[in-house]
Amino acid sequence: ALARRVDAVAALLHERGASGRIGILLPNVPSFPAVFYGVLRGGGSALLLNPLYSPREIAEYVADAGARHVVTIEALEHLLPAGVE
Repeated sequence: ALARRVDAVAALLHERGASGRIGILLPNVPSFPAVFYGVLRGGGSALLLNPLYSPREIAEYVADAGARHVVTIEALEHLLPAGVE
């Protein structure tokens, strides 16, 4: 079951053109392992972002890492900097 979810995440990231450093901004949820390993399986490197960080801190981490994509949930999208998919 986990392997299928990992493959699905990797395929979705590939479809969206996500590569390189990919941010993960998620709370402690059951889907976190599938997202983390999906990023790795897709050839990316995971940039772990804490939902308790301020939007400024998240923007700094994302900019420093050069991440253009972040996996998150709708409830946390307001924390993302402009220009990040």
